[in-house]
Amino acid sequence: MVNSNRRRFLTSTLAAGTVIAGGTYLRSTPSLAAGWPQAAFAAKAVDQVLAALYGRTDAIENPAISLSAPYQAENGALVPVEVSTTLPRVQSIAIIVDKNPRPLVAVTNLSGAEPFTGLHIRMSETSAVRAVVQSDGQLYTNTKLVRVTVSGYGG
Repeated sequence: MVNSNRRRFLTSTLAAGTVIAGGTYLRSTPSLAAGWPQAAFAAKAVDQVLAALYGRTDAIENPAISLSAPYQAENGALVPVEVSTTLPRVQSIAIIVDKNPRPLVAVTNLSGAEPFTGLHIRMSETSAVRAVVQSDGQLYTNTKLVRVTVSGYGG
């Protein structure tokens, strides 16, 4: 009898906690999604990505952007990429893989933070990897070719 009371208590407590936590989470979700650039992530070409993110496509090559990625990735499912820059007043950094089914991999919006981002990306095939930096209202880019031995998309 003690076991069934304990079980009933634990079940009702966990259920109540789930409802309270679930309700809080569901209410906060729309505010988190408000800044999601859905059109940019759905774009199929680099120019479409830039137009959706920044309203323009005229990114200028700039060696002040440091793009670190391997020359050859043995597995396209896990390719390490790091981007940093010495450009002033950086607003955002985007990472784009030209030949991916969805080229935009990540966007990091910065507000007074150090202009750096690093992550592991997935690549479908050998492609140019682009770092696009928005600084002082201008778009700058640096590109590196990464060769992929095995596709990160199962091929």
